[in-house]
Order: sequence, then structure tokens, then C-alpha cells
Amino acid sequence: MTHGPDRITEMLTIAGREGLRLNPSNIELNESGMDFIVAFATDTDGTDWVLRKPRRSDVWERAENERNVLNLVRELTIETLMRSSATVLLRKVI
Repeated sequence: MTHGPDRITEMLTIAGREGLRLNPSNIELNESGMDFIVAFATDTDGTDWVLRKPRRSDVWERAENERNVLNLVRELTIETLMRSSATVLLRKVI
């Protein structure tokens, strides 16, 4: 089991394999979760990232469900914002 700097190197390596170029001096680990090891990082373009590495293989199913819920929330939020913007525009015209 890797810890501290070794775990950061592991996260950087995995991200790099996926084409994500993270700034190695700006990565912070949070190992307090039961299901995931989380890394907060910034890529070489300055974009912030949150990386999650599962501690066990069985957490993927729950992560997939979470992704589906987050996608739905995003769609509903965009739809609500679009409706709100249209209402505001209508009020300004009237």
C-alpha cells in the first residue's frame, strides 16, 4: 500500500496516462474517505481538477450511479437557468 509522496506519484502517473498533465507541486491528497482517495490538483494550463481513485473495485457501481445523478442535476440546472433567463428577458420586454 502506498502512502504520501508515493501516492501522489501514483496519481500523477495515472492522470498522465489519460493525457492529463498535472502540476506536481500543486497536488493535495485527502485520504479520509472510505471509498476513494481524492487528489485536488491543477493542470499545466491552470485548470483545477478533483481526482478520485477507488480504494476497492466494488465502489465503481456506486460511482456510476453518482455520475448519473450528477448528470441529471446538471441537465435540470441548465434547463432551469434557461427558463429563468427566458422569464427575465420576457419581463424586461413587457
